[in-house]
Amino acid sequence: MDNRQKNRILINFLRETAKQKNNFESLPIVIREARIFQYILENIPIFYQAGDYFAGDYGWHETTAEEVDAFLKMTEEALSEKPLVDSSQEQLMGQLFSCKGNYTSAHTCINYEKLLTLGISGILEEVYASKKKAASNHQDFYQAVEIALKAFMKFCDRFVVQLEKYLETTTDESVKLLLKQTIDNCRNIPEKPATNFPEALQSIWFVHMVIGISEYNDASISLGRLDQFAYECFQNTANTPNGQKITENWLNKFWKKLNCYGDAACAVNLGGLDKDGKDLCNPLTYLITETVKKNSMPSPILAARIHPKIPQDLFDLLTDEELFKQGQPTFYGENSCLLALRKRNIPESDIFKWAANSCMGLVVQGYEISDMWGAVVNCMLPLELALNNGRPFSHDLPISLNTKANDKFNDFQSLVDKVEEYLYEIIKFCINANQKSLKNYSHESPNPYISAFLDDCIKLGEDRVAGGARYFTVIVEAFALVNVADALQTIKTLVFEKQKYSLNELIDIAKNNFKGNEKLLKEIQTLPKYGDADPETDRLVAELAQTFSSQVDKYTNGNKVFAPSFHTLAGHIGAGKLYGASLDGRLEGEPFAKNIGTSPGTARKELTSLIKSATTIDQSDFGGGQPLDISVDCSMLTSKEGKRKFQSLLQSYFKLGGLQMQVNGLSAETLQKAIKEPEKYNDLVVRIGGYSEYFNRLSNDIKHEMVKRFSSGI
Repeated sequence: MDNRQKNRILINFLRETAKQKNNFESLPIVIREARIFQYILENIPIFYQAGDYFAGDYGWHETTAEEVDAFLKMTEEALSEKPLVDSSQEQLMGQLFSCKGNYTSAHTCINYEKLLTLGISGILEEVYASKKKAASNHQDFYQAVEIALKAFMKFCDRFVVQLEKYLETTTDESVKLLLKQTIDNCRNIPEKPATNFPEALQSIWFVHMVIGISEYNDASISLGRLDQFAYECFQNTANTPNGQKITENWLNKFWKKLNCYGDAACAVNLGGLDKDGKDLCNPLTYLITETVKKNSMPSPILAARIHPKIPQDLFDLLTDEELFKQGQPTFYGENSCLLALRKRNIPESDIFKWAANSCMGLVVQGYEISDMWGAVVNCMLPLELALNNGRPFSHDLPISLNTKANDKFNDFQSLVDKVEEYLYEIIKFCINANQKSLKNYSHESPNPYISAFLDDCIKLGEDRVAGGARYFTVIVEAFALVNVADALQTIKTLVFEKQKYSLNELIDIAKNNFKGNEKLLKEIQTLPKYGDADPETDRLVAELAQTFSSQVDKYTNGNKVFAPSFHTLAGHIGAGKLYGASLDGRLEGEPFAKNIGTSPGTARKELTSLIKSATTIDQSDFGGGQPLDISVDCSMLTSKEGKRKFQSLLQSYFKLGGLQMQVNGLSAETLQKAIKEPEKYNDLVVRIGGYSEYFNRLSNDIKHEMVKRFSSGI
């Protein structure tokens, strides 16, 4: 168990302790949550590590293994006393078919600009002003925000007191000098606006770190447009004597701190365009890129925003082979992303505030809640239902459906129509499951701390998931849609065109995992597939994608947008294990296609063909995110000509409508060596989905799937 897992248990234990020791149940729910948050911040252990530039460490530090084990045992016993929940339809659909809907906490990108320009005291002034004008039914919210923000400031003060004690006891002059600097940084912030770069980073760190505590979940908490909102503070330091060295040192230490808490899916955006079409890169953009390249750590994710006006020297830096070997950066097509946001009806006044959020999705930073795994729709289930008289190939379906089953299809289009009918019902089920989960969550888990940093919560007097945030996006994932299209294309070719097999024969063969039919399997695997730029297959993928996005969009209501996505992270591996063989040539238990790409070994042509296939889909309809994963031989980037060819490929993809591309510059051979001799590759960082991780920390399933994909260039 790593420190992150231990800290989660610690925070949840403190939450339960707070409820047991205090009469919080009699309080209004939002005030109850503020008081629990206050209790956690007052009682969570904090510490400082000598030589650290930043205050803000919490959890176990100088604790014996026996004490930790005893604490974990006590926590497990407390949790085991809670009654077990019977398996619901929603749980069974997720467990058996990877079709589910839930509200996902954290995964957010707050208004750090507001923090740096107003400080907590300025935000509290907004709270007081809004409270005076608010109706009685909003007063509890404002009281809760006040409690949470004041508790947060006292939490930060705990570190100052601790640092001052360290300062009194240490005899090391270099440590003393650094301690004084850190204490000075914490004197004014986060209560007041930051005035220089070290203060800005310290203030951001305090707020960022506590988000995970307040959400009881530290997954995918992003910084957004750091090179924009911290630029004034950066200039204030950079323009002083020795300023360049100071900014570089503090940023280096900031990245190291960022990798100590939360997962690796923390995105930092780079550049972009303003409303007048002007490029926004600045010296901080370059420094962020250089320091990430130098550190070679999983976090942060560099979200590089690409457009025709990007400075060539920055483009060259972003396509550096050393970055590619770290799985950095993720590339976003600026103009394609703006188009996707316009389709969401984001007004022009807000649209240029957008940021890539975590490993997927586009948000208006500081104004939006993104339910990043709101619903997962495994499209293989509707195909199986259509082919098998309304029944899955394995397991019983735990829900009832209205679609009338067919036992015979006279033509190919009638089969496609039936798949789409079942798809509508599965989408509806998953979205309804999400809304049921959200309703429970919004009632039981308000978060006044995060709400303080998301507009328009203070203005409206509402929690961030109860209508306070200006925009609310529920991302709906399409798993295995590419596999379904390839399987349908197989049926079209072998059953309806060549008439070599009956549909029932193919279904029975797939159910038997192609045993004894290896020749047919090979034939299927050699048929044109998505990724080969085959016009017929690509049209079918585009049709299914349009069906999916249009059905999801029907649930959009007001500021709550349901955004389709092809994002899978590593979920396509576990989802594939739940399903038997499929008629795209995938064997039982094998992974589905990853993101908007293909299954390993499926695409047999060059990257330009994969790009052509991917851009036949109208990606602007999929604002929830759809990375295209590719692997690149880094030797091509060592020459100016090779680098320009890759840059041209990237610009072409975005010009054709691509939204997001992520690149791995490691070879399959390197990964195979790391599997055999892990001790020699402790610092090897790879791109997983939308984020990077140390290779040795991954499961064997993910490692071997990556080897197979990298061998195929995806």
